[in-house]
Order: sequence, then structure tokens, then C-alpha cells
Amino acid sequence: MPEELLEGRFGIVQEWMFDKMLVNKDSISHFDRTIYAKAYDTRDAIRASSAWYQAFPQDIQDIKVMPRIEAPTLGIASSGSIQMLKASLPNYIKNAKMWWKIPVTFCKKSNHK
Repeated sequence: MPEELLEGRFGIVQEWMFDKMLVNKDSISHFDRTIYAKAYDTRDAIRASSAWYQAFPQDIQDIKVMPRIEAPTLGIASSGSIQMLKASLPNYIKNAKMWWKIPVTFCKKSNHK
């Protein structure tokens, strides 16, 4: 059903997400927004993006019995999600080591803010 409702209109959902989640609303240009909307406007694209969320219940069950990862692992977070990463990563990574007091810099050419 989401495919029928959103086909050709997925840009409405994306605009809402961008408006609610972006700190700097201008960090994604009108051109980029148009490209994103076009990429997600087909039934197949909507079905695929929805399937990711639909897999969450199985992921929750799988992670309960999954052994902790022993390989060196890098966790990347934003200032808004670092606390969640610090709280959760050690549950899934054996001997997790994290550094988070690294100065943050932005690439001026990327338009990320």
C-alpha cells in the first residue's frame, strides 16, 4: 500500500524529513532534493526503502543471540548521537575503544553544516 500512496509523491515525505531533521535547512540544495525525490519516487524504490524498516523486528531478535564482534570496529556518530553510540557500541563490540574528543571540522566546499 505505501507504494500506491507515495508513488510520484515521495518528495513530500522527504521534504518533511528534511524540514524536521536538518539543523541547516539550506545544507541540501533544491537540485539535490529533486534528485533524492526522483530516486525514491518509483514503487520499487519505495518498497525497498520500506523493507529496511520492516526488517527491524527480525533484527532485534537476531541481535539477541549474535556473538559480539571481535574485529576492530570504527563507530561514527554526530554530536547528536554520540551518547547513544557510547552507550550501545560496547554491547556489540568486544573490547570496544572509543575516542570522541576529536575536534570537529567542516569542509567548506561540501556545504555541510
